[in-house]
Amino acid sequence: MNITENNMADASIIDLKKIILSLNEKITDNQIDNFQKLVSQLEKQFKKNETIIIFLKMMQSLGKYLGLKKNNAHADSMQVLNSITAGLEKIF
Repeated sequence: MNITENNMADASIIDLKKIILSLNEKITDNQIDNFQKLVSQLEKQFKKNETIIIFLKMMQSLGKYLGLKKNNAHADSMQVLNSITAGLEKIF
């Protein structure tokens, strides 16, 4: 990644972490929509990086699950999402 991509990745991971933090408190349709939109944007941005795409696909699947189950989702699902985010952050 070049400097511009790094800056964009840093900004995106910050936005992603903000959304995930809000999901930790309460899962709403609006938050899930924002989360899925950001993940989709990142997939387009990093479409040539297979490693990042794998992490984003995991996040997207978990986001769909959280969107369906909302606050009835398994308690560990947020821990998994936080772990995926931490792994993605290491790659950026």
